[in-house]
Amino acid sequence: MQSKFMLKTAVAAFVMATMSLSVQALQTYDSPMTKPINGFMPFIPSVGPYLFRDDVQYLASENNNVKTQIKVGDILRVPTSLEEAAYSKYYQWADKDSIGSVGEDSDVEDKEKINLDFEWYRLPVGATTIDPENDTKIESTTGLLGNEKNVSGPTYQVSEDDVGYQIGFRIKAWSERGIPNEGVYLDVVNVAYLGKQTGPTDPSQPPGTPGPGDKEEHPDIKDKPVGIDDEFRIVIKDITNGEVGAPVIGINDTIYVTHKYKAEVTKYDPQTKEYKDATEEYKDYLTWNVYQDDGTPVYEYLTSKGQISNIPTDPTAFANFDPIKTPFIYNDEDKAEIIAKFATKNDSTVFAIQDTNDNALPKTKSIEPNFSEQGLKLKVRLLVD
Repeated sequence: MQSKFMLKTAVAAFVMATMSLSVQALQTYDSPMTKPINGFMPFIPSVGPYLFRDDVQYLASENNNVKTQIKVGDILRVPTSLEEAAYSKYYQWADKDSIGSVGEDSDVEDKEKINLDFEWYRLPVGATTIDPENDTKIESTTGLLGNEKNVSGPTYQVSEDDVGYQIGFRIKAWSERGIPNEGVYLDVVNVAYLGKQTGPTDPSQPPGTPGPGDKEEHPDIKDKPVGIDDEFRIVIKDITNGEVGAPVIGINDTIYVTHKYKAEVTKYDPQTKEYKDATEEYKDYLTWNVYQDDGTPVYEYLTSKGQISNIPTDPTAFANFDPIKTPFIYNDEDKAEIIAKFATKNDSTVFAIQDTNDNALPKTKSIEPNFSEQGLKLKVRLLVD
Protein backbone atom coordinates (compact mmCIF):
# COMPACT_ATOMS: atom_id res chain seq x y z
CA MET A 1 0.00 0.00 0.00
CA GLN A 2 2.77 2.37 0.89
CA SER A 3 4.54 1.78 -2.42
CA LYS A 4 1.35 2.47 -4.40
CA PHE A 5 0.79 5.66 -2.43
CA MET A 6 4.30 6.82 -3.11
CA LEU A 7 3.92 6.06 -6.83
CA LYS A 8 0.70 8.04 -7.06
CA THR A 9 2.31 10.92 -5.23
CA ALA A 10 5.27 10.95 -7.63
CA VAL A 11 3.02 10.84 -10.70
CA ALA A 12 0.89 13.71 -9.38
CA ALA A 13 3.99 15.82 -8.70
CA PHE A 14 5.28 15.21 -12.25
CA VAL A 15 1.93 16.17 -13.82
CA MET A 16 1.73 19.35 -11.77
CA ALA A 17 5.28 20.31 -12.70
CA THR A 18 4.58 19.65 -16.38
CA MET A 19 1.40 21.72 -16.30
CA SER A 20 3.25 24.57 -14.59
CA LEU A 21 5.88 24.70 -17.36
CA SER A 22 3.35 24.54 -20.21
CA VAL A 23 1.55 27.73 -19.20
CA GLN A 24 4.76 29.92 -19.30
CA ALA A 25 4.79 31.69 -22.82
CA LEU A 26 8.07 32.36 -24.76
CA GLN A 27 9.24 35.94 -24.14
CA THR A 28 11.35 38.17 -26.55
CA TYR A 29 13.17 41.45 -26.02
CA ASP A 30 13.70 43.58 -29.22
CA SER A 31 16.08 46.44 -30.05
CA PRO A 32 14.63 49.52 -31.80
CA MET A 33 14.16 49.09 -35.58
CA THR A 34 17.07 50.49 -37.58
CA LYS A 35 16.73 52.90 -40.44
CA PRO A 36 16.97 51.40 -43.96
CA ILE A 37 20.35 50.01 -44.97
CA ASN A 38 22.31 52.61 -46.88
CA GLY A 39 24.74 52.07 -49.69
CA PHE A 40 27.24 54.51 -51.16
CA MET A 41 26.28 57.94 -52.51
CA PRO A 42 26.53 58.28 -56.29
CA PHE A 43 29.29 60.62 -57.44
CA ILE A 44 30.84 62.21 -60.51
CA PRO A 45 34.49 61.26 -61.15
CA SER A 46 34.94 63.72 -64.02
CA VAL A 47 32.86 66.36 -65.78
CA GLY A 48 33.42 69.30 -68.12
CA PRO A 49 31.54 71.02 -70.95
CA TYR A 50 31.83 70.55 -74.67
CA LEU A 51 32.50 73.84 -76.46
CA PHE A 52 30.68 74.52 -79.73
CA ARG A 53 31.64 77.37 -82.03
CA ASP A 54 29.73 78.09 -85.22
CA ASP A 55 27.78 74.86 -84.71
CA VAL A 56 30.95 72.75 -84.59
CA GLN A 57 32.49 71.21 -81.51
CA TYR A 58 35.93 72.68 -80.84
CA LEU A 59 38.52 70.02 -80.08
CA ALA A 60 42.12 70.95 -79.37
CA SER A 61 43.15 67.57 -80.77
CA GLU A 62 41.85 68.69 -84.17
CA ASN A 63 43.43 72.16 -83.95
CA ASN A 64 47.17 71.53 -83.53
CA ASN A 65 46.53 70.73 -79.84
CA VAL A 66 45.77 74.40 -79.23
CA LYS A 67 43.18 75.20 -76.59
CA THR A 68 40.75 78.05 -77.16
CA GLN A 69 39.47 80.95 -75.12
CA ILE A 70 35.71 80.99 -74.54
CA LYS A 71 34.16 83.82 -76.53
CA VAL A 72 30.78 85.47 -76.90
CA GLY A 73 28.46 83.27 -78.94
CA ASP A 74 30.13 79.99 -77.96
CA ILE A 75 27.88 77.21 -76.66
CA LEU A 76 28.86 75.22 -73.57
CA ARG A 77 27.12 71.90 -73.04
CA VAL A 78 27.74 69.34 -70.30
CA PRO A 79 26.81 65.97 -71.82
CA THR A 80 25.01 64.44 -68.84
CA SER A 81 22.69 62.46 -71.09
CA LEU A 82 25.07 61.39 -73.82
CA GLU A 83 25.31 57.61 -73.58
CA GLU A 84 28.41 57.16 -75.71
CA ALA A 85 30.31 59.77 -73.69
CA ALA A 86 29.27 58.42 -70.30
CA TYR A 87 32.83 57.37 -69.49
CA SER A 88 34.87 60.11 -71.15
CA LYS A 89 36.57 62.98 -69.32
CA TYR A 90 33.63 65.21 -70.20
CA TYR A 91 31.18 63.14 -68.17
CA GLN A 92 31.53 60.19 -65.79
CA TRP A 93 28.97 58.95 -63.29
CA ALA A 94 29.66 56.29 -60.65
CA ASP A 95 28.15 54.47 -57.69
CA LYS A 96 30.30 52.08 -55.66
CA ASP A 97 27.28 49.84 -55.07
CA SER A 98 27.36 49.04 -58.79
CA ILE A 99 31.02 48.30 -59.41
CA GLY A 100 31.28 45.31 -61.69
CA SER A 101 27.51 44.88 -62.04
CA VAL A 102 25.22 45.63 -64.93
CA GLY A 103 21.54 45.35 -65.76
CA GLU A 104 18.90 45.06 -63.08
CA ASP A 105 21.52 44.64 -60.34
CA SER A 106 23.18 47.94 -61.17
CA ASP A 107 22.38 51.44 -59.98
CA VAL A 108 22.05 53.79 -62.95
CA GLU A 109 22.18 57.57 -63.16
CA ASP A 110 18.95 59.53 -62.99
CA LYS A 111 19.67 61.96 -65.80
CA GLU A 112 16.46 63.92 -65.39
CA LYS A 113 17.26 64.84 -61.79
CA ILE A 114 20.91 65.55 -62.63
CA ASN A 115 19.79 68.04 -65.28
CA LEU A 116 17.15 69.62 -63.02
CA ASP A 117 19.69 70.30 -60.27
CA PHE A 118 22.33 71.67 -62.64
CA GLU A 119 23.24 75.38 -62.25
CA TRP A 120 25.45 77.68 -64.37
CA TYR A 121 27.28 80.65 -62.79
CA ARG A 122 29.06 83.79 -63.96
CA LEU A 123 31.98 84.34 -61.56
CA PRO A 124 34.72 86.92 -61.02
CA VAL A 125 38.10 85.97 -62.45
CA GLY A 126 40.06 84.04 -59.84
CA ALA A 127 37.00 82.88 -57.88
CA THR A 128 37.68 79.65 -55.99
CA THR A 129 34.21 78.92 -54.61
CA ILE A 130 30.57 79.20 -55.67
CA ASP A 131 28.16 80.93 -53.31
CA PRO A 132 24.64 80.08 -54.54
CA GLU A 133 23.16 82.84 -52.39
CA ASN A 134 25.30 85.68 -53.74
CA ASP A 135 27.00 84.67 -56.98
CA THR A 136 25.35 85.35 -60.33
CA LYS A 137 23.35 82.38 -61.58
CA ILE A 138 22.88 82.32 -65.35
CA GLU A 139 20.04 80.52 -67.05
CA SER A 140 20.55 77.57 -69.36
CA THR A 141 19.82 78.27 -73.00
CA THR A 142 18.81 76.03 -75.86
CA GLY A 143 21.69 76.75 -78.22
CA LEU A 144 21.49 75.62 -81.83
CA LEU A 145 23.63 72.66 -82.75
CA GLY A 146 23.96 70.64 -85.91
CA ASN A 147 22.24 67.25 -85.96
CA GLU A 148 25.55 65.42 -85.90
CA LYS A 149 26.44 67.17 -82.62
CA ASN A 150 22.99 67.26 -81.09
CA VAL A 151 24.01 66.05 -77.65
CA SER A 152 21.66 66.70 -74.77
CA GLY A 153 22.55 68.10 -71.40
CA PRO A 154 22.61 71.47 -69.61
CA THR A 155 23.53 74.13 -72.16
CA TYR A 156 24.60 77.77 -72.01
CA GLN A 157 25.27 80.21 -74.83
CA VAL A 158 27.92 82.73 -73.80
CA SER A 159 26.68 86.33 -73.89
CA GLU A 160 28.30 89.74 -73.97
CA ASP A 161 27.54 90.07 -70.25
CA ASP A 162 30.06 87.27 -69.59
CA VAL A 163 33.05 89.10 -71.09
CA GLY A 164 35.78 89.47 -68.47
CA TYR A 165 34.33 86.76 -66.21
CA GLN A 166 34.84 83.02 -65.81
CA ILE A 167 32.06 80.47 -66.20
CA GLY A 168 31.37 77.79 -63.60
CA PHE A 169 28.63 75.33 -62.70
CA ARG A 170 27.24 73.04 -59.99
CA ILE A 171 26.20 69.48 -60.63
CA LYS A 172 24.90 66.71 -58.39
CA ALA A 173 24.90 62.96 -59.03
CA TRP A 174 21.58 61.10 -58.78
CA SER A 175 20.78 57.40 -59.21
CA GLU A 176 17.48 55.80 -60.17
CA ARG A 177 17.70 53.18 -57.43
CA GLY A 178 19.61 52.53 -54.25
CA ILE A 179 19.74 54.38 -50.94
CA PRO A 180 20.87 57.08 -50.92
CA ASN A 181 20.12 57.98 -54.52
CA GLU A 182 21.29 61.59 -54.14
CA GLY A 183 24.92 62.71 -54.09
CA VAL A 184 26.38 66.05 -53.04
CA TYR A 185 26.99 69.08 -55.22
CA LEU A 186 30.23 69.24 -57.16
CA ASP A 187 31.22 72.89 -57.71
CA VAL A 188 33.20 73.48 -60.89
CA VAL A 189 34.36 77.05 -60.35
CA ASN A 190 36.14 77.44 -63.68
CA VAL A 191 35.27 75.39 -66.77
CA ALA A 192 38.92 75.61 -67.85
CA TYR A 193 39.40 72.76 -65.36
CA LEU A 194 37.52 69.46 -65.10
CA GLY A 195 35.30 68.89 -62.07
CA LYS A 196 36.10 65.77 -60.07
CA GLN A 197 34.71 63.82 -57.13
CA THR A 198 36.39 60.85 -55.45
CA GLY A 199 34.33 57.91 -54.25
CA PRO A 200 34.25 57.38 -50.47
CA THR A 201 35.77 54.27 -48.90
CA ASP A 202 33.19 54.45 -46.11
CA PRO A 203 29.51 54.55 -47.17
CA SER A 204 28.72 56.83 -44.22
CA GLN A 205 30.87 59.55 -45.79
CA PRO A 206 30.07 61.77 -48.81
CA PRO A 207 32.24 61.85 -51.94
CA GLY A 208 35.37 63.97 -51.72
CA THR A 209 37.16 66.34 -54.08
CA PRO A 210 40.85 66.35 -55.06
CA GLY A 211 43.17 68.95 -53.58
CA PRO A 212 44.22 72.12 -55.46
CA GLY A 213 47.40 70.42 -56.66
CA ASP A 214 45.42 67.69 -58.37
CA LYS A 215 43.46 69.92 -60.74
CA GLU A 216 43.17 68.63 -64.29
CA GLU A 217 42.97 71.11 -67.14
CA HIS A 218 40.08 70.94 -69.57
CA PRO A 219 41.36 69.39 -72.82
CA ASP A 220 39.95 72.14 -75.06
CA ILE A 221 39.40 75.32 -73.01
CA LYS A 222 42.11 77.84 -72.15
CA ASP A 223 42.22 79.34 -68.66
CA LYS A 224 41.33 82.90 -69.65
CA PRO A 225 38.32 85.11 -68.92
CA VAL A 226 35.52 85.07 -71.48
CA GLY A 227 36.54 87.16 -74.47
CA ILE A 228 35.07 88.66 -77.58
CA ASP A 229 36.23 88.10 -81.16
CA ASP A 230 37.41 91.66 -81.67
CA GLU A 231 38.56 92.39 -78.13
CA PHE A 232 41.26 94.68 -79.56
CA ARG A 233 41.02 97.06 -82.48
CA ILE A 234 44.12 98.41 -84.17
CA VAL A 235 44.12 101.44 -86.46
CA ILE A 236 46.86 103.35 -88.29
CA LYS A 237 46.71 107.14 -88.39
CA ASP A 238 48.67 109.55 -90.57
CA ILE A 239 50.23 111.98 -88.07
CA THR A 240 52.50 113.79 -90.54
CA ASN A 241 50.61 117.03 -89.84
CA GLY A 242 50.10 116.37 -86.13
CA GLU A 243 48.04 113.99 -84.03
CA VAL A 244 45.05 116.25 -83.49
CA GLY A 245 42.45 115.26 -86.06
CA ALA A 246 44.86 112.80 -87.69
CA PRO A 247 43.00 110.71 -90.29
CA VAL A 248 42.57 106.96 -89.86
CA ILE A 249 43.98 104.95 -92.76
CA GLY A 250 41.25 102.76 -94.25
CA ILE A 251 41.72 99.78 -96.54
CA ASN A 252 41.20 101.97 -99.60
CA ASP A 253 43.46 104.82 -98.48
CA THR A 254 46.93 105.40 -99.91
CA ILE A 255 50.01 105.83 -97.73
CA TYR A 256 53.00 107.96 -98.79
CA VAL A 257 56.75 108.31 -98.55
CA THR A 258 58.01 110.98 -96.12
CA HIS A 259 54.90 110.46 -93.96
CA LYS A 260 54.74 109.27 -90.35
CA TYR A 261 52.13 106.81 -89.18
CA LYS A 262 50.96 105.97 -85.69
CA ALA A 263 49.32 102.78 -84.40
CA GLU A 264 46.53 103.10 -81.87
CA VAL A 265 45.00 100.32 -79.78
CA THR A 266 41.51 100.24 -78.31
CA LYS A 267 40.26 97.47 -76.06
CA TYR A 268 36.70 96.35 -75.34
CA ASP A 269 35.56 97.29 -71.83
CA PRO A 270 33.02 94.73 -70.56
CA GLN A 271 31.72 97.18 -67.94
CA THR A 272 30.80 99.99 -70.31
CA LYS A 273 30.54 97.76 -73.42
CA GLU A 274 32.63 100.31 -75.29
CA TYR A 275 36.12 100.38 -76.77
CA LYS A 276 38.63 102.45 -74.81
CA ASP A 277 42.10 103.60 -75.73
CA ALA A 278 44.75 101.11 -74.57
CA THR A 279 47.73 102.23 -76.67
CA GLU A 280 49.91 103.11 -73.70
CA GLU A 281 49.20 99.79 -71.97
CA TYR A 282 50.04 97.67 -75.02
CA LYS A 283 52.60 99.77 -76.90
CA ASP A 284 55.43 97.33 -76.09
CA TYR A 285 53.56 94.59 -77.96
CA LEU A 286 52.93 96.51 -81.18
CA THR A 287 54.86 95.42 -84.28
CA TRP A 288 55.04 96.81 -87.82
CA ASN A 289 55.04 94.48 -90.80
CA VAL A 290 56.00 95.17 -94.41
CA TYR A 291 54.57 93.11 -97.30
CA GLN A 292 54.77 92.93 -101.03
CA ASP A 293 51.60 93.62 -102.99
CA ASP A 294 50.79 89.88 -103.17
CA GLY A 295 51.11 89.49 -99.39
CA THR A 296 54.62 88.04 -99.33
CA PRO A 297 56.35 89.27 -96.15
CA VAL A 298 59.45 91.43 -96.48
CA TYR A 299 59.83 92.30 -92.78
CA GLU A 300 57.67 91.08 -89.92
CA TYR A 301 57.61 92.03 -86.24
CA LEU A 302 59.52 95.31 -86.49
CA THR A 303 59.78 97.33 -83.27
CA SER A 304 61.72 100.29 -81.96
CA LYS A 305 64.26 97.80 -80.53
CA GLY A 306 64.72 95.87 -83.76
CA GLN A 307 63.08 92.90 -85.45
CA ILE A 308 61.71 90.24 -83.06
CA SER A 309 63.26 86.89 -83.97
CA ASN A 310 61.75 84.45 -81.47
CA ILE A 311 58.14 84.40 -82.66
CA PRO A 312 57.46 80.68 -83.35
CA THR A 313 56.55 79.59 -86.86
CA ASP A 314 55.09 76.26 -85.79
CA PRO A 315 51.26 76.71 -85.48
CA THR A 316 51.03 75.05 -82.07
CA ALA A 317 54.00 76.91 -80.62
CA PHE A 318 52.76 80.19 -82.12
CA ALA A 319 49.30 79.77 -80.58
CA ASN A 320 50.82 79.04 -77.17
CA PHE A 321 53.42 81.82 -77.27
CA ASP A 322 52.92 84.30 -74.43
CA PRO A 323 54.70 87.60 -75.16
CA ILE A 324 54.23 88.78 -71.59
CA LYS A 325 55.98 85.76 -70.07
CA THR A 326 58.52 85.27 -72.87
CA PRO A 327 60.97 88.17 -73.42
CA PHE A 328 61.45 89.19 -77.03
CA ILE A 329 64.74 88.43 -78.76
CA TYR A 330 65.87 90.81 -81.51
CA ASN A 331 67.62 90.04 -84.77
CA ASP A 332 70.93 91.80 -85.41
CA GLU A 333 70.29 91.95 -89.16
CA ASP A 334 69.39 95.49 -90.33
CA LYS A 335 68.94 96.44 -86.69
CA ALA A 336 70.21 100.02 -86.98
CA GLU A 337 68.09 100.72 -90.07
CA ILE A 338 64.98 99.29 -88.41
CA ILE A 339 65.42 101.28 -85.21
CA ALA A 340 65.86 104.43 -87.29
CA LYS A 341 62.33 103.98 -88.68
CA PHE A 342 60.83 104.82 -85.29
CA ALA A 343 60.45 108.42 -84.22
CA THR A 344 61.11 107.90 -80.51
CA LYS A 345 63.49 105.52 -78.77
CA ASN A 346 61.72 102.48 -77.27
CA ASP A 347 58.38 103.64 -78.68
CA SER A 348 56.95 101.33 -81.33
CA THR A 349 53.79 103.31 -81.95
CA VAL A 350 55.16 105.70 -84.64
CA PHE A 351 56.75 104.42 -87.88
CA ALA A 352 58.25 106.57 -90.66
CA ILE A 353 58.23 105.73 -94.37
CA GLN A 354 61.42 106.41 -96.33
CA ASP A 355 62.33 109.99 -97.33
CA THR A 356 64.25 108.82 -100.38
CA ASN A 357 65.07 105.45 -101.90
CA ASP A 358 68.47 105.59 -100.18
CA ASN A 359 66.71 105.54 -96.80
CA ALA A 360 64.56 102.52 -97.61
CA LEU A 361 64.88 99.40 -95.48
CA PRO A 362 67.72 97.23 -96.85
CA LYS A 363 65.62 94.24 -98.00
CA THR A 364 63.21 96.48 -99.90
CA LYS A 365 66.03 97.70 -102.15
CA SER A 366 66.19 94.31 -103.88
CA ILE A 367 62.47 94.02 -104.65
CA GLU A 368 61.43 94.69 -108.23
CA PRO A 369 60.22 96.86 -109.84
CA ASN A 370 60.70 99.79 -107.43
CA PHE A 371 63.75 98.68 -105.40
CA SER A 372 62.53 100.69 -102.43
CA GLU A 373 59.62 100.90 -100.00
CA GLN A 374 57.41 102.21 -102.78
CA GLY A 375 54.68 99.75 -103.77
CA LEU A 376 54.85 97.87 -100.46
CA LYS A 377 52.13 97.61 -97.82
CA LEU A 378 52.05 98.07 -94.04
CA LYS A 379 50.20 96.25 -91.30
CA VAL A 380 50.38 96.69 -87.54
CA ARG A 381 50.11 93.55 -85.44
CA LEU A 382 49.49 93.45 -81.70
CA LEU A 383 50.97 90.43 -79.94
CA VAL A 384 48.86 89.27 -77.01
CA ASP A 385 48.19 85.86 -75.55
